[in-house]
Amino acid sequence: MKVAKKAQSTLEHSALLETTRLLTPSPLDHLDADERHEYLRRLFQMDVRLITFVMAARSLGIGVTDRWNPETSMPQLVWLQ
Repeated sequence: MKVAKKAQSTLEHSALLETTRLLTPSPLDHLDADERHEYLRRLFQMDVRLITFVMAARSLGIGVTDRWNPETSMPQLVWLQ
């Protein structure tokens, strides 16, 4: 059974990486701050896994806090710089 669990976790990990690649297009440098936040709002509304959302935010230079923003109905975002 341990082999099956390991294989499953490896498959989940690779699926997570593929999902992250699909959801985070590589040329994001052209997006301004408002466009980056809008992209993350839409991504969050798609109900993706939290780790996928956090990784997408990091790739945009944005951190996800543990505080809830009631105005946007999603976690509060902060710049990482």
